[in-house]
Amino acid sequence: MLGGEIVHIGPQHLKFKQQTNMHSLFLSSLANQAVARNSRIVATTSHTTSGRPGSEQYAHEFSALALASVPSGSNVSGPRPAEPLGFNNVSPLMGRLFAEVAHAAAKLTRGQAAEVVARLYELYKERIDLEKAPKGEAFERLYDLESLTPTAEHRRLYDGLKEELARLGVPLG
Repeated sequence: MLGGEIVHIGPQHLKFKQQTNMHSLFLSSLANQAVARNSRIVATTSHTTSGRPGSEQYAHEFSALALASVPSGSNVSGPRPAEPLGFNNVSPLMGRLFAEVAHAAAKLTRGQAAEVVARLYELYKERIDLEKAPKGEAFERLYDLESLTPTAEHRRLYDGLKEELARLGVPLG
């Protein structure tokens, strides 16, 4: 970090190949707090998940990491699955939800965010291994390719996740 102006802090677990396991969540929060408190460096954190777009787990994981990182002083980038299962394993709608969660995280104290992170982690901890994680869907299955709008099913997933995150204490607008 010597001489750096922007630094990426994204502790990635060697076994799980992602950043949303309990160890990485803790380390990301701790490292970002240290950098924010003791330097003028702009820190950013990517969000590498076991779950993939089109699954609830994907959103639970990227939300947990955003909530651990942003109140700790980090900017964010991402999300992305640790192991995409083919081309177009993306969802702009999940990117939107990620941005909404990250903005909401800025309104929380670290203590408030930690409570939500713990609840979210409980929802996916049993499927954190890439072999057990939901496979998700490709863009072509999540979006109407003619209109480039989310399918009704994908929109319901987004709406349901947004409601769930709000119930857990994320101040989504």
